Amino acid sequence: MIRFFSLMAMLGVIAIGSAVSALTVSPLNEELVSVEVSARGETRDQVLSELKDQAVLAATGRIFLTNTLVRAEELLDAYLANYGQQFVKGVEVVEDRFRGGMTELRARVYVDYAALKADLDEKRFLYTPAFRPYITLFVEETIDGQPSPEPVSRDTVESVMLRAGFKPSESVIEEPSRRTDVSASPETLHRGFIAAERRGIEILVTGRATTTLREERDIYYDRFFFYDTELELSMYRVDTRELLARTRTSGSASNRARGEAIRVAIERAAENGAARLASVYREYWPRTVLSDADFQILLTGADDDSIQIVTQHLDRLAPGTKVSLKRRYGPSAMLAISTGASRERFIEVLGELAFPALRIVGEHDRNRFEVQVSG
Repeated sequence: MIRFFSLMAMLGVIAIGSAVSALTVSPLNEELVSVEVSARGETRDQVLSELKDQAVLAATGRIFLTNTLVRAEELLDAYLANYGQQFVKGVEVVEDRFRGGMTELRARVYVDYAALKADLDEKRFLYTPAFRPYITLFVEETIDGQPSPEPVSRDTVESVMLRAGFKPSESVIEEPSRRTDVSASPETLHRGFIAAERRGIEILVTGRATTTLREERDIYYDRFFFYDTELELSMYRVDTRELLARTRTSGSASNRARGEAIRVAIERAAENGAARLASVYREYWPRTVLSDADFQILLTGADDDSIQIVTQHLDRLAPGTKVSLKRRYGPSAMLAISTGASRERFIEVLGELAFPALRIVGEHDRNRFEVQVSG
């Protein structure tokens, strides 16, 4: 992993700056992809360079067809901006215009997809999601306004999540502190994601537990302590930074021993909160990330609007259909569809959408399709 993240210093902060305008992505064979793109700029060399960058970015999204995902997206952007053009094997200009003092080109760019995928895999930008993902937890805990001496709620949540199918991280995160709620600010949350990503962790849970004394009173001859715990938890998918679930639970307990009342109140809140997160995970992870869905489609030439339209359109397949965004990169988006509809019905519904129009450009097995989006 050290080699992978040392690339950050080498690449600096360069990023692919302009919007992707891929028109068509066509696999010619297992190695070569033809990407038809257009660009506009002040000089011909500038436009040709932009065409190549756009084509490589569009071709990269095809890795989702193999149930492979990408990590460190910002770093990947920078890497492709610097080294992506080495995978371009040729450019065929289809239209060449000069209007308003600007050069406009439309071209077919041929990308060595096999070499691109192998290189990104070697640089550890690619990974296969785990059947049992690694998890890490960041929880701020206070008792009567003071930091808790022991991470009771964090340990309890982790125990429940491990029973639900997660794996504990094999490496220790020291920064940011696991005794903090990293969602308290965008900066700390970003640091939490980076720390998790570097260690191959796929799920991050964070939040805060507040335990307070509600009252203490004598019952017969004994003094009892009554404690309440309020727990807020958020669960994120690390590679996409997507918030998967957020829950708020509470727990109460009383006991002659103050410490025992505190422990039980915390554990009750933590067990309830973790159970809710685990329920979301059990439904989401196999269907969306592991692709146990009935169908998958890779949309190329996709933007936010077209993804939303296609998702809403596919809801018509059959009652109970669920469409999930598995991953998106550049102009590509992988959708996972759980439905009772047949394969024939699925293909039929794809062809019914008028705008944007959808065209199947590749079929992989019986349930994975490569679909081109066009206006």
